[in-house]
Amino acid sequence: MSDAVTRSRIGSMTYLAPSMALVAADAVDAVDNAIGECIAQHQVSIVLDLGKVPLLSGRALEMMTRAANRLGSLGGWLKLAYPSPLLLDILNVTGVSEKVALYDAPQAPAKAPRGAGQPKLGDILVERGIVTAAQVAEAARLQEQTGKRMGLIMVEKKWLSEAALFQALAEQLDLPFVSLRAGLYDPVAVSLLERDVAKRLNVIPLFVVENTLTLATGEPQAVHSIDEIRARTGCRIRVAMAPPADINRVRDDAYGGTMPDFIHSEANDLELVDSQIPDDYTQIDQMAGASPVINMVNAVIQR
Repeated sequence: MSDAVTRSRIGSMTYLAPSMALVAADAVDAVDNAIGECIAQHQVSIVLDLGKVPLLSGRALEMMTRAANRLGSLGGWLKLAYPSPLLLDILNVTGVSEKVALYDAPQAPAKAPRGAGQPKLGDILVERGIVTAAQVAEAARLQEQTGKRMGLIMVEKKWLSEAALFQALAEQLDLPFVSLRAGLYDPVAVSLLERDVAKRLNVIPLFVVENTLTLATGEPQAVHSIDEIRARTGCRIRVAMAPPADINRVRDDAYGGTMPDFIHSEANDLELVDSQIPDDYTQIDQMAGASPVINMVNAVIQR
């Protein structure tokens, strides 16, 4: 596995370029060992090229965070280069991009200072050019009449999409917004919360990094739900905003075993074992339904 990490020197920098998904333990360890070898040779300015990495796990994110801290303590740094849009979303939603810098990335514009209190949803939507002030006023009037939330009223009237609404809500609450899709969840994180609990609370666990569970929800202010998840998992909770329809769709995939098409098993990853498959096929279905990891393997085999 170590030969799957290409190492080169450019000036005072060391480039490490893995060419596999950083999901399996041996793949993550190969990169970790390569960084350790660089440190042993006093090479402490390292660029980790993610251009050929299709997927990251929570374990990989933890490795990157630890390596960045270690290199920083030695007067060096770790920077991440060329992440795909999917990987960039993973780094942002988990907060790893706040701890490990991106190489040659444009500087993010500074956030405008907030005035006293929370910005109004209608003001955010108008400022973004999604709805007009007249539509906001009409939605506010209907809210008073019906008791429905203003945002829901505007979605029902098709003045804006559910995704646009929740992006604005994320800005209002100063939370990350995540566009959920395959690859934006780690089975290790999914397995921390039972499927029926995730469905009841309308959430999906995404990643665990240093005992912090990133959780996608459409109700980030539901304190009782967050407290329950914290108690059940034993993790600190990092909340990300996502549309409920996306949460339902991706949660079904996550607990049902959908795997991104770009993940494949290599021959040397397989081990021949004696068959222990029971004759009762109902029992097989029950076993698979209970484990996100088993379901992911089944999804790969069936494709």
